[in-house]
Amino acid sequence: MVGNKILILGAVVIVILAVALLMVGGQKREEVVQIPSQQQQQPEVDYNLKSVSVEKQDVKLSSLFEALGVVPQNNEQGALGYGLILENQDNAILVSTTHAGVKDSALQKDENDPVWHNHVVVLGSDESCGDNPAVKDITFGSPGEIRVENNKVIVKNVPSQVEDVHSLTNKPLSFNLGDKVKSAVQFRLEPKFDDGQLEAVCVTDIKEVPFEVRE
Repeated sequence: MVGNKILILGAVVIVILAVALLMVGGQKREEVVQIPSQQQQQPEVDYNLKSVSVEKQDVKLSSLFEALGVVPQNNEQGALGYGLILENQDNAILVSTTHAGVKDSALQKDENDPVWHNHVVVLGSDESCGDNPAVKDITFGSPGEIRVENNKVIVKNVPSQVEDVHSLTNKPLSFNLGDKVKSAVQFRLEPKFDDGQLEAVCVTDIKEVPFEVRE
């Protein structure tokens, strides 16, 4: 009798230990599976473009810029932007940019606000920029609409005729953009200051990106 009780007690202990080991092992396996899945859910920020599409409707222009990673919205990769070089007599370019340090758009709350915004710009030269082009004319208003969704910058309803003021000098500006896109580009911006005053904005690292037009 005593021997049977000892055997039964031993069997119960073995079963309890086996269940406990299974539970611990299951938790460990669950942790190993969960950790990589959490890491995979954090895509990297990368503004480099994968594709660009342009849509023309009536006299308005819309575009979709799709990046390789998440589009930066908090100045993580500095001052940068995307642009459409258009065929027009004003040499005007439609750009979408994000940056801190300068308030040049009606959409920005202050100079440290990196909210994405549109400009119509005309480029020229400035000795501060060396061989890189410099921004000469730039609208304070943000023509059309713009929003950022994950890895996309979506621009809509930009009119072909833009009337605005220069964001730095307040002089009147008028542009006839047209709707014929010659090329799509990505770029970086490098502001130049002299005694705390903005002297020039240089456009650097300009890279053409293939684009398609959707009628």
